[in-house]
This record gives sequence, structure tokens and C-alpha cells, in this order.
Amino acid sequence: MAQPPMPRSNRPLRLPPFRLRKIIKLLVLCLVVGLILSAIGLEPLEFWGKVGDVAVGFYNWLVGVFGKLGSYIVIGAAVVIPIWAARAAYRRFSR
Repeated sequence: MAQPPMPRSNRPLRLPPFRLRKIIKLLVLCLVVGLILSAIGLEPLEFWGKVGDVAVGFYNWLVGVFGKLGSYIVIGAAVVIPIWAARAAYRRFSR
């Protein structure tokens, strides 16, 4: 006779194998990308500095195209997008 599954609150904390494989794949991908960026001489702070320059350029373009409305879009996105991403991640991993 099969035992009923344990309630979710009593289960030991462990990752299912498919998530563990995904984490390992991400770690390997990070290692490969890190090696490639290091080989071309790009350091992490330099990389994020360039990302920041692109973001500033995009902001300036947005404000240039849409005027003050572009500034409002960016300010709203700075609040809305992280909340949306956190909710999406919560829903994805709480299943």
C-alpha cells in the first residue's frame, strides 16, 4: 500500500533533479562566458560600466524622442519592472 505524500511544509528542503541540472548548466555557461570575456580583456566593472553607458544613451534617446513622457516611462519602469520580475520569479519557483 502506497503512503500518501508528505505535506509540503514537512518535506525536506531539496532541489528536484531538473532544477539542479539547470543550475549546473547556468554555472557552466557563466564560466564559459567569463572565460571568453576575460580572454578579450573585459573586466566585470568595465562591462557594467559599458552597460551603464548604453542605459544612459537609451535614456537620452527616449527623452529626446518622447520628451518628458520618456522620462516618466523610465521612472515608472524603474519601479514596475523589478516588482513584475520578483512576482514572476515567485510564481515560477513556488510551484
